Amino acid sequence: MINKNSNCKKKINQITDLSYLVEMADGDKSLIKTMIDVFLSQVFDFDDCMHQSLSVKDWAQLGATAHKAKSSTRTMGMQTASTSLENLEHLAKGNRKLQLIEKKEENWNEKDRKDWQIVKFEDNNDMELEHIPSLLEQYSEDMPIAKSELLNFLNEI
Repeated sequence: MINKNSNCKKKINQITDLSYLVEMADGDKSLIKTMIDVFLSQVFDFDDCMHQSLSVKDWAQLGATAHKAKSSTRTMGMQTASTSLENLEHLAKGNRKLQLIEKKEENWNEKDRKDWQIVKFEDNNDMELEHIPSLLEQYSEDMPIAKSELLNFLNEI
């Protein structure tokens, strides 16, 4: 059992803050280890998928992956990465909305109709790609550091 007041809180210049995870797991070391292992098994796949989606301008996939990654980073207390991913998600979904508007509804296929239900209320977009690459880069740069911090934490518990 990990004490909720233990050394899991964010330190200066540290990317992760595991206090939420420890509280959510009620200090259960096994559950904490499992959650960290799942995060580490997914985080680099998310990064690869988002870069691939950006390269082919698959805004629906980019937004969906950013949404999944955002939830994971929040659990690990990665506030900067989480905020970047939230912005990335909304900008990508806004781009998909513009694509669908330009395509015109009478030309939509079933996937387009499904995507519309997800993106129809988005306000922002970044079709000129002024922000999306830097938001994705912030996430990509944080992941190796977060991995190191999480592995260190696992070694300490």
